[in-house]
Amino acid sequence: PNIEETYVPEPVKPDTSDAPPKLQYEYCFEVACSDETFRKSVGYAFELAKTQQESLIGSWQAQATELGTKYTAHAAFDEPKKLVAKVASNALGISVPNNVQVKPIGSGVVREAFIPVVPSVQLGERLGLPTEGYYYHFYNGRLIQEYKLLGNGKWAFYATRSTHEKLNDEQG
Repeated sequence: PNIEETYVPEPVKPDTSDAPPKLQYEYCFEVACSDETFRKSVGYAFELAKTQQESLIGSWQAQATELGTKYTAHAAFDEPKKLVAKVASNALGISVPNNVQVKPIGSGVVREAFIPVVPSVQLGERLGLPTEGYYYHFYNGRLIQEYKLLGNGKWAFYATRSTHEKLNDEQG
């Protein structure tokens, strides 16, 4: 017999070695304003930081809620992740102190929420955005958080490492 008549090659298997892993998990958080207000007036960006298994996740789906906007990102791996808030490429230091946990896609679980603020100063009848100095958040007479303005004409700010006992303007 002729080899071409008897030989049946194995089916071709697609090479999936470079295929990205399937997205099976989600992380959700809420912001207490509309998506439009958040993008135009607040200007922060949130990211799930890079882990050993997964690269940085910065793409979010926005959904209006009764109290603001729910943001959802998808991930491939069920592992703790660090939620980071940034303005431009600078971390604000206001991120959730502990790692956040992803849930199966469709869960819609929100465990963290943010109330965005754009502090301003009033001089007479006018409001302005300062570009140098600090903001202080006090509660019951104690310093809760110090924020340092970026300077150089920028009104953005970051949280410092200051405590009620000791001032430290290093980024938190």
